Amino acid sequence: MLDTSAITNKIVERLKAGVSGNFIMPWNQSSGMPINSTTGASYTGINTLILWCESMDKGYASNTWATYKQWQSIECQVKKGSESVRCYKYGTGTKEVDGVEKGYKYLKPFCLFNAEQVDGYTQPEQAIIANLDTVDGYIAATGAIIGTSNRACYIPSMDKIEMPPMNSF
Repeated sequence: MLDTSAITNKIVERLKAGVSGNFIMPWNQSSGMPINSTTGASYTGINTLILWCESMDKGYASNTWATYKQWQSIECQVKKGSESVRCYKYGTGTKEVDGVEKGYKYLKPFCLFNAEQVDGYTQPEQAIIANLDTVDGYIAATGAIIGTSNRACYIPSMDKIEMPPMNSF
């Protein structure tokens, strides 16, 4: 069963803790939306929050997750002693009751391991985002001064926008 109070408490703890000192966005890290190592699909809903919290708690830089069997299917081995994190699949189905099709909903737990908990996995190179002529043209037409640096910000005194290099995204 989904323990919503544990998930809620973890999120509230994160919010209360806030960020101490200056927050610097780690642009070059591979974190982001949690994805499945075998399907490439992003995890959604409450699973996104669960996996983000788990990554922060354990210090994982990788955003790649999979079940034990999925890691085995790509010839990787979960390290002995690794602890999984529980996520949930929400779905709907139908079944026949007294000759009538009835719909139902279900919540099925499954356990995931992060890429840093397995042997034999190599994180794929981060894809470089292709330049989009339309977007580049629009940005150029604004007349904004845009520089490249290791941070994303607007500097009012210089009327300048700074952005990390495109391959950082």
